Amino acid sequence: MRSSLFVFVLMKKFKFETYIFEGAVSDSFGKCIAHKWKGETMAISEKRARSNLMYQFKKQNNMTASAKINLHGKIILKERV
Repeated sequence: MRSSLFVFVLMKKFKFETYIFEGAVSDSFGKCIAHKWKGETMAISEKRARSNLMYQFKKQNNMTASAKINLHGKIILKERV
């Protein structure tokens, strides 16, 4: 309960936007790990969204948080409906 209130207050104070990524993911050597991966996150900037999406991919694919990966493609700001 308390953590959801904290998130709500943060979202009101900072302008959180929803970002979407759909594209290829490669390791640090350029080897393609996933040809078409899709992820979605909420963040205050595109830079933070990229970081969140990279972490999300690593966790979904049982990689360590320190593993080096690259997202190939644009991160798109989701339009509000």
